[in-house]
Amino acid sequence: SAWYLLAICYSLAILLGFLGNCMVLHAFPVPGVLKKKNVQYILMMNLAMIDNLIILMQGLPTVGVLFADKWPFKIGICHVLALIKHTFFYMKLFSVTLLAVHKGYTMMCPFKTLSLKKKKVPTATLR
Repeated sequence: SAWYLLAICYSLAILLGFLGNCMVLHAFPVPGVLKKKNVQYILMMNLAMIDNLIILMQGLPTVGVLFADKWPFKIGICHVLALIKHTFFYMKLFSVTLLAVHKGYTMMCPFKTLSLKKKKVPTATLR
């Protein structure tokens, strides 16, 4: 009975986390509100997508194990899921670090970031 309570708690956390991240993904691209995509926008969208992938790739097999009381998949899938979990973890860590560095840079040098945004970057066109 303790296993079922744990499985229900995991299921609830997975559902709430997934729905919360889907709300974030849905709320960001509101037309007309955000004219240009900036660095913070891209990093926050990246975090929400990575969170959803972590929830799906790690949460659902955990609940399956708790309900089935054994690992229902082959051993290869176990290793692949561990690799995916660590990859997503480091992607999320990198995104949060970039977000913090960008915030710090804009607070330390606010006018420099404005001048960087105004510079035109030459682009090559193929003819």
